[in-house]
Amino acid sequence: MQIGPNNISKEHPVSIALNRLLFAEAGHFEIDESNKSVHPVVSTSTQTAELYKREIKLNEANVLAANFSPETNPPRNLVVYMDGEVKPALVESSKMPTNTKASFFAVGDADWIYNGYSMTEAQVGGTTMPRPINDNFSLFLNMVEYLTGDDRLLAIRSNGNPIRPFKKVEDMLSETRQIYREREAEYLSQISKAETSIAEVLQMTGAANREQLPNDLRQQVMQLQALAYPIKRNLRALRQEMRERVDTLFRNIIIFNIAFGPLVVVGVSALLRKMRRKQERQSKIFA
Repeated sequence: MQIGPNNISKEHPVSIALNRLLFAEAGHFEIDESNKSVHPVVSTSTQTAELYKREIKLNEANVLAANFSPETNPPRNLVVYMDGEVKPALVESSKMPTNTKASFFAVGDADWIYNGYSMTEAQVGGTTMPRPINDNFSLFLNMVEYLTGDDRLLAIRSNGNPIRPFKKVEDMLSETRQIYREREAEYLSQISKAETSIAEVLQMTGAANREQLPNDLRQQVMQLQALAYPIKRNLRALRQEMRERVDTLFRNIIIFNIAFGPLVVVGVSALLRKMRRKQERQSKIFA
């Protein structure tokens, strides 16, 4: 789950300068409206979707992606900050704490600080150097420093975005996926049904492959496979059309970047030449 700047709190010091976070398998916290000592730091948007582990095990990634449809839900709090009175966990213990005030952060994910989700390695002069891929590690360090009372680096640690995507390309790719989502999901559903039927036939007969089936069942399996071929061809054509739209945009951006500099130089040179000639004509007239 990738969280952008719009869903990161700009009120709390630890997150005010963060831009992008990544959570592998995040849970969430529910905050009681009457509890004023718990503050959300990172939340999801109102457009979210949920996938259960059973669906992930039964379906392939492309099928899940095609049927992944966000719905309107209340924001889910992924990171919260608690500062105030905390109810003791051992209320029946004879050793009750004298001070029930506490300050701590809670994150609904155990993997967010692992290197695979926060850092990558780069080779610089034969030395392996860590490079952040998002602001996960900065958030962790900000939490530690805030709780220890040293907040001198909070404002400058993440003042630059480690990821600088082509937002126009991302928006276009997302728009293209939305346009073709229903057709892609329909194709994938039909392919999945055909493959499931073939697997069921093999399982019921105990055959390891198609050649071990009786002739009549073998013909049925071949018919199911024949039905799937044009669907797969249509799916490849659909995805190729999606890629071509994005590739065309990339090509136009590259051409623009290459041509823009020389065109600006030529334009400025022509403007300066025109101004110089105008000044020369005016000087001759006055002379």
